[in-house]
Amino acid sequence: MANFVSNQEVREQAGFQYKERAVALTGDVDGSNTIFYVPTRNLPIVDRDYDGDVDVNDIVVYGNGTDTAVSAVVAASGKITLTIAPPSGYTMTGDFDWSPLDDTTVTNYINEAHSLVLSKLSEVYDVPLSETPDVIKLIEKKLAAGLLLDKEYSVGGDETEDTRGRRWIKWAEEKLEEIVSGNLELLDSNGNVLAQKTSGAGVKGWPDNTTKDASEANSGGAIKFRIKKEF
Repeated sequence: MANFVSNQEVREQAGFQYKERAVALTGDVDGSNTIFYVPTRNLPIVDRDYDGDVDVNDIVVYGNGTDTAVSAVVAASGKITLTIAPPSGYTMTGDFDWSPLDDTTVTNYINEAHSLVLSKLSEVYDVPLSETPDVIKLIEKKLAAGLLLDKEYSVGGDETEDTRGRRWIKWAEEKLEEIVSGNLELLDSNGNVLAQKTSGAGVKGWPDNTTKDASEANSGGAIKFRIKKEF
């Protein structure tokens, strides 16, 4: 089941999506070379258009201030391949986002948050939901960012990353409890309240409506009460 939020959204919430503009790229500018690199301190390159992938749309390269077409990007190494080699002597720069948190790390925390959100929602709703309200996306985003900060940056103090993370975790847990208790209703895109599970739906067990027709030897029959009294 797809997560409700993207890696970029969680990085931004956690404060670990860094925007770089007009950064000098390394590589020979000799009129024939098409391969350049972003500085190693700015790796890995990360998604900045919320589509979940790092591709040519996530970096803009300039040759002497003019846009230069990019044909390929390697996020981990920062390798950028241009469509055409820039003229000798050009100054090559790039605009991109980067983060010290790679996709695998962020995705793991989103998966954990998603599992917790679904588990709680399933108490009162059939999941997957017919549509995902914005409040659920916000809960998952803050919960994932909170888990990330709490576990990756747990150093103590009053306003450190981990204490912010714990506040977000607590906030998300409280909102989920409000949803389960009915104090916070989920609305669809038209402003209508999403239908909850029918009370008792899906619960199967003994006794049920077949019990009275079963034999007493099989623990069936009419319900009987036995009360022992002492006076």
